[in-house]
Amino acid sequence: MSFSMAGHSPVEAVFDLNDTLAERPLPEGYTDELAGEGEWKITVDVFRDLGLAFAAALVMIYVLLARHRIADRTAGDDDSHSADNYRHHAGFLAA
Repeated sequence: MSFSMAGHSPVEAVFDLNDTLAERPLPEGYTDELAGEGEWKITVDVFRDLGLAFAAALVMIYVLLARHRIADRTAGDDDSHSADNYRHHAGFLAA
């Protein structure tokens, strides 16, 4: 038995295999076993880890922005568009 997977998803291949085995059962003494659940586990683990990393990055960005805003307020600088403030931030971005 051979199958062509070109252009088909793995799920379609499993459905096609099940249909073929229903139409033409295996000879006596042979059994079929589908394996590969490990791929799903790896996929779920990777997406979970990426989701956690993304959430941590968002939290860190928020913390940095909030800290910067609080630092600006406590510095007593009411004019955030002053020339000194602009030079300070421009120098920070250029570094």
